[in-house]
Amino acid sequence: MNRAIETLLGTTLILSTTLLYQVYFADPWFLVVLSIAALSATALGTALALLQRPLVTTAASLIGFVVLTIATLLAGTTASGFPTTRTFRILTHQVAEAWGNSLSVTLPADARPEVLMLPLAATWFSALGLTLLCHCSRVPLLPLIPALAAYLLALLVTAATHTSQLRVACLFIVAAALLGLTRARTSDRPADLPRTGTFRIGPDAHQVSGPTVSIWARGTSAVAGALLLSVPIVMALGLTLVLPRTAPRFDPRPIDPPPVHIDQTVSPLATLKRSLTTSPPRALFSLRISDPAVDRVRIAALTDYDGSTWTTAGKFLKAGTRLRAAETALQGTPVTISVQITDLPGPFLPTIGAPSGVQIIESTHSEFGYDASTGTLADSGPMLRDVIYRTTGLVPPRAKTLKNVPAVRVADPLPQQPPQQLKDAVVTSSGSDYDRLSRLETLVRSTPYSLDASPGHSYGTLTRLVKDKKAGYAEQHAAAFAVLARAEGFATRVAVGYRLHDPVKGVYVVGTDDVHAWPEVLFPDAGWVMFEPTDPRKHAQKDHDSSPRVDRADPPPPVPVSVPQGNPASGEQNDEPARSDSGGLLRATLLGWIIVLVTMAVGLLTVVVAKALRRQGRRNARTNSARVNGAWLEMLDRLTERGTRPPLSATPLEVAATLADRAPEAALILRDLAPRISEARYGPEDVLPADADRAWRLERRFAQFLDRGRLRPLQRIRAAIDPRPLSKPPQDRALRREFSSSRRQP
Repeated sequence: MNRAIETLLGTTLILSTTLLYQVYFADPWFLVVLSIAALSATALGTALALLQRPLVTTAASLIGFVVLTIATLLAGTTASGFPTTRTFRILTHQVAEAWGNSLSVTLPADARPEVLMLPLAATWFSALGLTLLCHCSRVPLLPLIPALAAYLLALLVTAATHTSQLRVACLFIVAAALLGLTRARTSDRPADLPRTGTFRIGPDAHQVSGPTVSIWARGTSAVAGALLLSVPIVMALGLTLVLPRTAPRFDPRPIDPPPVHIDQTVSPLATLKRSLTTSPPRALFSLRISDPAVDRVRIAALTDYDGSTWTTAGKFLKAGTRLRAAETALQGTPVTISVQITDLPGPFLPTIGAPSGVQIIESTHSEFGYDASTGTLADSGPMLRDVIYRTTGLVPPRAKTLKNVPAVRVADPLPQQPPQQLKDAVVTSSGSDYDRLSRLETLVRSTPYSLDASPGHSYGTLTRLVKDKKAGYAEQHAAAFAVLARAEGFATRVAVGYRLHDPVKGVYVVGTDDVHAWPEVLFPDAGWVMFEPTDPRKHAQKDHDSSPRVDRADPPPPVPVSVPQGNPASGEQNDEPARSDSGGLLRATLLGWIIVLVTMAVGLLTVVVAKALRRQGRRNARTNSARVNGAWLEMLDRLTERGTRPPLSATPLEVAATLADRAPEAALILRDLAPRISEARYGPEDVLPADADRAWRLERRFAQFLDRGRLRPLQRIRAAIDPRPLSKPPQDRALRREFSSSRRQP
């Protein structure tokens, strides 16, 4: 019973560590996979602890992990349920890259096989190690080490979320304390298999030899020691509750290079004029949008300015179906766009607002890169073709609705201050933040617009635009507003994207002549709010009214828009990809359960067959003495199956004395057989065949009398599949080999 309680508490301890990943994965189906791993490892560890064979334990743990991984994560790579060489090749690669894959995805991550590999391995081996230590070690706190390792690993992997998981930590501490105290109360109990001392049938014990020790006296000191050693563990876990609230935990992600390499050597703002003056203009992509009031989509957000060029140095991680922006917007409208790219220069892809989800429908690449700091979606290819995807974002409100809301400020606006002539041209010191930004927007918009202006947005170019009223276009207008607003301390960036206009049957065909740039200012709760310092009427004319335009008469029909339910900023939308992935994962986990159960059934059947074959070998031994000894060993095995393992050094009469009260008929059989066992063991001659036959008849009656009126059908089944008779303590093995190898000839 104590071992069962310890195993239950250990399983609860491991399952509590899996709850830490709830902020790491986008959907809860990962709990199904990790729960299967924890329960399967516990069952396997219990069986292996009974065998007590290190080599078998090591091999079985590795084989079990491979079987579980293939069943739950790689079922799609099998052929008719059987693994192929491709299955093992993918398994080897994902195991080798498990750490990198766990740190190279945007959070919350999809429960994909390569991302689940590390949590699955940690759960499997920690549950297996904890179970083995519960059964094989008498040190009270030693089984906590695998659970603590799994807990700290989960904290490290989920560090980027900066979330304090108080409930999970409290559950872990309570389960760890209960396990430590339970083991402390039972750690000094006499073992079930002493060399000399107590062994028992039922609740009563019989003392053969050795002193009687006070269990409670020794247990009290163990409890005190467990409480003393628990103090630093509880303090360490307590720190994990405080650190996420006071300072970010150590995150290993910045140490590794970005896993998705995106070429950002050329700023997309610098290519604006080349796209606007392309003749004839060509179509780049088409899209549908759930909110026709939205008039633009963004491909890049530029946050760094060095006095010459606006750039971005974002870190792109593998994008999942759920996306999370660095600045969580609480106000705005959820908008979904479905995009079909035909010929778009890479690497950036159109997005909307603060992205919250993306579904890749068709692409030559299986995944995109995502930079959470700027909300930018990208592909590593230089040119994007034949890509279809759907993305959702929260579009912030218009700037005029934030008149009384102060904008977010930055401590270090620019690496070097703009020229004084540029700053003197702006008078925005009075009024609210919105009023100051609106005046700045009006000032820049009043400058002449012309595509004949030279490209570039250095301090000198912006000074000539604002101070001398030289002509410019969207590149200079957006850059000038962003620089001047940043110089005033506002958090500002430059967005590059495409305008949407003239839909045909709800489809927008976007071409090279629709490229545009605009500044965005960060407001609390609203996110990055757009300003428009370029006169839209001037931008529409482009000084090239006679130039050819993109043909929008017969646009290709992109994928229909699916409007999400709920607030995508809080991750509550029920989007299509999440349902699809969850269904596939559910089928895989159900198949995994079936394979695990079948594997366990095969293992139990193997135990029954092994015991039957050994019994047959003992009964058909070469000599009659060996047959008598085999009958005696079978009687000892029956006692082991019923919870007592007497040492082989105990004589039949000593064992019979322990059975006198509980099973008197079985005790009489042992007393009757004792002379024959002694003669077979120590006699100079082989015993008679009749004595060997009688010994086996008595062995059968011994088992019947031992079970009479005491074992229920379920208990008899448990005895039949009990693997403990197949493994004996080290001190008994030499004597058992000598006992079983008697080969005296008559």
